[in-house]
Amino acid sequence: MIEDVNPYLIQMLGYSREEFLKRKLWEVGAFRDIEASKDAFEALQVDEFIRYDDLPLKAKNGTLVNVEFVSNVYLVGNEKVIQCNIRNITERKFAEEKIQRQLEHLIALSAIDRAITSNFDLKFSLKEVLENVTKELRVDAADILIFNPNIQMLEYGAEQGFRTNSVKTAQVRLGESYAGRVAMEGRLIQISSIEDEPDKLLLSKFFKGRGFCLLLWRAVDR
Repeated sequence: MIEDVNPYLIQMLGYSREEFLKRKLWEVGAFRDIEASKDAFEALQVDEFIRYDDLPLKAKNGTLVNVEFVSNVYLVGNEKVIQCNIRNITERKFAEEKIQRQLEHLIALSAIDRAITSNFDLKFSLKEVLENVTKELRVDAADILIFNPNIQMLEYGAEQGFRTNSVKTAQVRLGESYAGRVAMEGRLIQISSIEDEPDKLLLSKFFKGRGFCLLLWRAVDR
């Protein structure tokens, strides 16, 4: 049974002191979603120590709080007492994830740079760019349109992830449609719903059956 809880844990998880006391730890809402919590505490009674470096606890409002959880068993008189030390590591976890994303971004840029500078095969270079772009942006599909100055049109260069070949026949004038506008204006355009867009017929041709809800088009200076 939980005999006492400090104000720090009450504030962190949003449960009242009464909701903690006189219950087993796994009976408290914050711990209910942790698999095999009973087994872990049975092991604690045997080994007298248990540690989780990154344990997600659910606060009363439903948000997840990443914590470091260390528990020890020690004697008070003739009784065994379990002391649980819980430290909020959410900010540290966020910082680690941010650093990891930045590292992945740098690795992707480095791979793209190597592909462009060390290879004269345009198709290979574009394929390498798309592989890294789709991974970095976490998107299902992407394509590259190349500007043809002779006819003042954007034409198909490469694609990845599309289930239709329609994108390979794409030709877009500068300033027209979304790709043409992005190429001319040099800015990002975000589409939240194809169904609500004036270019619905053109977009549906390329993305039919894929269930897209978000599209990103970007211009790249040459």
